[in-house]
Amino acid sequence: MLAGRGIVMTVLMALACTGVVLLLRTTAAAVPLDVSQNPEPAAPEDDSRTSIGIVDSDAGPLLRILETVDPATDPPAELAPPTPEQRRRHQQKIRDLANDHIAGNALAAMRSLRDPDAAPLLHEALASLDLQQRQLAAHLLRQMTIRPTPRLLEVSVESLHSRVDQELHRTLISRTSPDATRYLYHHRQGTRPALRRALWSGDPQQRWLAAFLLACDGDTDNLAVLVRELITHLQDNDVSGDALMAAHALHHLGPEVAPFLQSWRPSVDEQGRQLIDLILLDLREPPRNRQQLRARRTLHAVTEIYFDPVLEFDIDRSRVSTR
Repeated sequence: MLAGRGIVMTVLMALACTGVVLLLRTTAAAVPLDVSQNPEPAAPEDDSRTSIGIVDSDAGPLLRILETVDPATDPPAELAPPTPEQRRRHQQKIRDLANDHIAGNALAAMRSLRDPDAAPLLHEALASLDLQQRQLAAHLLRQMTIRPTPRLLEVSVESLHSRVDQELHRTLISRTSPDATRYLYHHRQGTRPALRRALWSGDPQQRWLAAFLLACDGDTDNLAVLVRELITHLQDNDVSGDALMAAHALHHLGPEVAPFLQSWRPSVDEQGRQLIDLILLDLREPPRNRQQLRARRTLHAVTEIYFDPVLEFDIDRSRVSTR
């Protein structure tokens, strides 16, 4: 009987030890790990989010997904859903827009997709995870006479990124950022959220163009940041036309910008001081007639195109400086 009790006690002790070991293993696995040592989880296969390129230092995908446009709030404005016939006619060309390493097929596809009949499918392609495909689709849509949608505006803000220019140059033989800048300048409604994110971009080109567009829209929520970004472009440098853009944008910020300009004035070069003085004068005493406007020409040496570039700058006549 005692021997039997000894065996039972031995078995119970063994089971208890096993339970402690299992408990310790379970507890150890539940300890939070250092997330910096783990890769980010992969996006689900059906992820149709649009990447907004405002972080230059991301590893993995070229441009990190920072914002999701809810399809329920992003209807294709004035665009009916693609019909079966439209899919039959254009679907293969839409696929050819992607970066598939087949030389020349994307450019050939673009020629046939300029047809407004392809617009509904091009709008769908804005949600592609392929950078080239969604950017070429946006480039084509911006040339069509359709009302902009939130998704098109978001992808156009991504177009301001220098890496997009680099990636698409092989196909377009030109940069997309000037085209996107002009488009966003003329279609300002609904652009502020994406542009405000781009204002903190790691890419200097995207940050500069976002600051220009926000200031032209009179957005003063990040006034000090906007002024700091724009003020350096007032100075004489190797970038053609950026001073005209910066002066025009700073003036659109209104009287609130005056104290910032006055505090920055001692820190800029002669060209910068001339333009700051011109902005302040136009805010305080705008020209009342053609004669007064012509007189502004004597107050600066930055351009001979405009008497007063602060007031007369025309984005469709002037170069969009991207660097």
